[in-house]
Amino acid sequence: MKEIKSIRKDKGTQYIVTFLDSDTLKVNEDVLVKFRLHKGMQLSEKEYESIKKEANFQVGFQIALRYLDFQMRSEFELRLHLKQKEIENRTQIIERLKELNYINDELFAQSFVRTQKNTSDNGPQKIKYLLKQKGVAPEVIEFALDEFPEDEQNASALRLAEKLVRKYANKSYRENLQKTRLALMNKGFYSDAIQFALENVEIEEDDERQVELLMKETEKLWHKYRKLEGYRKYMKVKQSLYQKGFELDAINYAIEEVKLADE
Repeated sequence: MKEIKSIRKDKGTQYIVTFLDSDTLKVNEDVLVKFRLHKGMQLSEKEYESIKKEANFQVGFQIALRYLDFQMRSEFELRLHLKQKEIENRTQIIERLKELNYINDELFAQSFVRTQKNTSDNGPQKIKYLLKQKGVAPEVIEFALDEFPEDEQNASALRLAEKLVRKYANKSYRENLQKTRLALMNKGFYSDAIQFALENVEIEEDDERQVELLMKETEKLWHKYRKLEGYRKYMKVKQSLYQKGFELDAINYAIEEVKLADE
């Protein structure tokens, strides 16, 4: 038998139950009332284990509720959090939260997709990856992505493309398009949405500005490869400019201009 020596108030609704054999047990108010715990009460080992199990459940349950207070979580995220907190009866806690609909991966995934499409630049493939990282099942993810229909994907991709072309305005027209396309891919948009964005985005193709950019890049590269001589230097500069998206005829003209100025 185990006899309760004392019961003292702890933080919040928690109590510390101390036994004559120096064992202690932290319980909340609900457990205290449910088992009618009081000083001098004697418990069998079976009764003690039952109270201990219920007390541990309540501690873990409260930790889970506090974690869910901040935002919606997936079952995987909650299970990982409880494991990090060294809560043992994780499955029992999660099943109880499912009954109360505090944990629902279908609703979580749908909410996550809506939040991502409204507050981020991420496309569907990136969102799918993020949900997978949160342990959401593939079939649940696919269902949730219905919250991001094709027309909204196109509109989102176009908005991002408009920001990107401004960001790469100091690049050649072709390099601007290439970098914008790559950035859209990295953000997780499908090829159809990318094509729609690139066909509809406005990129100001200012010939005078393009010439200015080309001359600036040519001068920089001519200086960079200054230790090379003759044909090797010419080809290095030409290849670099071509990779940056400038036209070959314009490149040849720019190199000749820089070469003459350098002589």
